[in-house]
Amino acid sequence: TTDADFPAQICLPELFENQCKLTPLDIAVEFNGSKLSYQELNNKANKVAAYLQKHGAGPDQMVGLCVERSFDLVIGVLGILKSGAAYVPFDPAYPTDRIEYMLKESGIKVMLIQEQFKNIFSNSKASLKSLDTEWDDFSKLSGDNPKHNLKPEHLAYVLFTSGSTGMPKGVGMVQQALMNLVSWQNT
Repeated sequence: TTDADFPAQICLPELFENQCKLTPLDIAVEFNGSKLSYQELNNKANKVAAYLQKHGAGPDQMVGLCVERSFDLVIGVLGILKSGAAYVPFDPAYPTDRIEYMLKESGIKVMLIQEQFKNIFSNSKASLKSLDTEWDDFSKLSGDNPKHNLKPEHLAYVLFTSGSTGMPKGVGMVQQALMNLVSWQNT
């Protein structure tokens, strides 16, 4: 059967915050031999969320993310979601015209990047913020869980199709569908 209960009225940031309360010192992420506890990850993501909210991020707005697999990726995704916004992943290997098209179609005003990808977005009108070289700016912000008006029907992320049959199209996933997926994966 495919019937299963899932927490339909909460969103992923709240689910993560609940886990942080239960197991603050447990390891949340491990990468290349380094580890972040739930508490450490939550604190860093909250600082990113505070920065994004300060720059207008909120429900159904999109924030770009262009980083390699790293702590920055997890902190960036979680920070975007905790700000109430949706994330749009950018692969640095995408052709310039695809990146420009995605930026235009999504209306992204803020991009979280790693410094090595700054030149890819040099023609963008989006504000660029580097997660790996500008952490001092984030560290000054609150590590408290941010307040937001996030609801299950708000966007969690937008992925762009390959465009193999024409121009790429943004396909959105809402919080409720994401929570359903997470719940299914945890059973």
